[in-house]
Amino acid sequence: ERFSKNNEPILILGQTGTGKEFAALDIHKLSNRSKEKFIAINCADFEGNPDFAKSRLFGHTKGAYTGANTEQKGLFEMCDRGTLFLDEFAELPLSVQGMLLRVLETKEFQSLGNSSIKLSNARIIAATNKNLSQMIIDKKFRDDLYYRVKGLTLNLPPLKDRIEDAFIIASNILKSLNIELELTDEDKEAISDYHWPGNFRELKNMIKSAYHNERTIVEQIVLEKEAYAQNNLAQLIIKNQTNTNLELPEKWEDVLPDKEWRKIYIKHVFNLSGQNYKKTSELVDLSVNTVKSFLN
Repeated sequence: ERFSKNNEPILILGQTGTGKEFAALDIHKLSNRSKEKFIAINCADFEGNPDFAKSRLFGHTKGAYTGANTEQKGLFEMCDRGTLFLDEFAELPLSVQGMLLRVLETKEFQSLGNSSIKLSNARIIAATNKNLSQMIIDKKFRDDLYYRVKGLTLNLPPLKDRIEDAFIIASNILKSLNIELELTDEDKEAISDYHWPGNFRELKNMIKSAYHNERTIVEQIVLEKEAYAQNNLAQLIIKNQTNTNLELPEKWEDVLPDKEWRKIYIKHVFNLSGQNYKKTSELVDLSVNTVKSFLN
């Protein structure tokens, strides 16, 4: 509510799935620009292509580059007096960062292939999950642009650090699906015990998945936790393969079923830990019961 009352750029920081675009949209709806356009663009779509980025943001004239068969308005022109949300802000090509800084400072820009000056009063809300300070050190991000947008910074904590919010969010998602259910104590306990690596997005999709598959929230979270643990274990095995007695098969006849090679790895870790179930479960990020099921 405080940030919505002025026209300064805003920087939203947070892990993937914490709701950065939702926050940006809320700011827009609460601002005096609420009746104007809100346009979101993912800067990762530019894939290091400065010309494409310049064209999308600032527009181009016909013939400005190969393939530019018609004149096209850019997002700054389309979003004049509205709010332009730049997601994955850190992925913006360096050469385009300077042009963005100019718009922020003077509201002026030029379309590709056009020397005339255009004006835009679009408000910028930028979001990223990257460490911009480190990117500046690595010469991958302009420090002057960073200092221009960081004045109003909104940090969105991961869902695991705001579990009370998770209960409210889960209840609202149930209502949006027209499900007349209240979260049970078992649901809340299951939500609290999970670390939510995908944050709000994972919670939303988990509840939808439970609904469409006719599972309880508790049952769905158990499946989510197991899938995460299995994937994490697979990555751990690949990472540490040279340090174990696991070997890649040379013939298809030597390929082991999924559960068998996981069993070999967990048994190896179990022996390394002095046959300590609790220590093994911590090392491979599985529950003690799951570890025991592999070893029995």
